[in-house]
Amino acid sequence: MLAFGGSRSRALTLRLRSGFLLTAFAILMGSCGPPDRQSRDALVGHWLGNLSYRDATARLECDFTLDGDSLVGHFTCDELLIRDAPVGQITFAPPRVRLERLDIAGAWVFEGWLRRNLTVGSLRRLPLRSSDRTALSPQLSLRHTYPSQLEYRIDTLRIEEPQKWAAARAYIPRIQGPHPAVLLVGGTAGVDIAYRYALADRFARAGFVAMVYEQQRERAITDSLSQAEAAFDLLRRRPEVDSRRIGLWGALQAAPLALRLASRRDVVFVVAVSGPTDPPQPWMEARPPLLALYGARDSAGAGTANAERLRGMLRHATRRDVSVLVVPGADGRLRLARRTGEAFDWPREAPGAVDTMITWMRRLSHPRP
Repeated sequence: MLAFGGSRSRALTLRLRSGFLLTAFAILMGSCGPPDRQSRDALVGHWLGNLSYRDATARLECDFTLDGDSLVGHFTCDELLIRDAPVGQITFAPPRVRLERLDIAGAWVFEGWLRRNLTVGSLRRLPLRSSDRTALSPQLSLRHTYPSQLEYRIDTLRIEEPQKWAAARAYIPRIQGPHPAVLLVGGTAGVDIAYRYALADRFARAGFVAMVYEQQRERAITDSLSQAEAAFDLLRRRPEVDSRRIGLWGALQAAPLALRLASRRDVVFVVAVSGPTDPPQPWMEARPPLLALYGARDSAGAGTANAERLRGMLRHATRRDVSVLVVPGADGRLRLARRTGEAFDWPREAPGAVDTMITWMRRLSHPRP
């Protein structure tokens, strides 16, 4: 028979008790957490988390729904002016998760795993290379949670044209109207429409009814103008809109289209982002107050060159209000553009760019005397 001294026996007893308590605590904590569901609908819902690479972190949201037997997803990164961008093919082979395409400053593939209410993994840029090391790639972590309450509602609309129609969204503030409004002209599917959705979100939070519609890529200029007119007329008929206070917004190739529409409809302002100045006719013919913004780091210096050319074109034009601004460090979508040798960061909204638009739009959208 073995015998232990009193102090040694008490120490052993305490160690056994401590081990038992720690084991019991771990089991208890595991049982208190969310269930580790691995069914096909485990991804369905709203996910919120961080996109991290080196010292740069951005908040990212994903929403997944079931369409029959297939998963459909959209993601949002407000800091990068991306909202409700479609996710490509989604593969869920529990616990592995694969998102075929995330258009975040280029196309990426996400590969990760799902455990309880967490999805964690790495991103690799398309096209995929066998030499890519996932440990050195951007990391994405998402937590299953509830979507936040928006300050506006989104109405899905249908723009009717002879023998054609197009989908549209109206972002309508929840406070009582009527409100000033802005039509975001153009907007093909994918990255382009996600950029406009992000701006519509910001405009609606600022008190505007903002409308975005999808424009087919194959449309000719005259056909696109007809669709823009139909969209404007639909927006003007909305009961939440003050028809005397509607403005236009257009970016890149849609900027001249917004200017052409301004020469055909009664609008209180036009905001043009990185619009080409050739041909010059749309800029010269439109008469409403104009705010034109260009990125100083647009491709090959085109932003600064177009801004200078536009200033020269409009110097002697009979306009009431013209502002041509160059946003430092920004690209054509007014997001920060990193140069070679600079510290990595995601292409975030250039500081103050959208706020400048909103402040200018508010000044012009007061009721006319």
